[in-house]
Amino acid sequence: MLTKAKRSGEARELEMLDFLNRSKIKTTDKTFYGADLHDKTGSLTGNRLDKSFAIYEITFSKDLHVDTVKTITGFTPELDNQLGSILREAHWVSNRILIDGLKNTVPAGSKLLFGFYYYPAQGNDQSFISEWDL
Repeated sequence: MLTKAKRSGEARELEMLDFLNRSKIKTTDKTFYGADLHDKTGSLTGNRLDKSFAIYEITFSKDLHVDTVKTITGFTPELDNQLGSILREAHWVSNRILIDGLKNTVPAGSKLLFGFYYYPAQGNDQSFISEWDL
């Protein structure tokens, strides 16, 4: 049986997929990218937002340093700047191994769509933003 929280998560996911489809944004790269952002997003509490998600396009240099972060659909300009800084400063890893056998390298200009999710306040819990769709 689905709980209310689960249905809310499913609705958010469908809203995000609909946005990507309407915007004709397609992803083709099967590379796994990862970064632990929880410690950085933990301070982003207490916001009142109208949107349940934001999507950013990250462009990497070959050594997985972030060259640029572009807001595809964001929360607010101030929050988008904060989240962009978090993404730029993160330590990124990848499962891609290039021909020379180096790990954590990708072709320069590799792109990743990255989403953040907004959770409104509930009871005594403040609102928060997470990299995870809970």
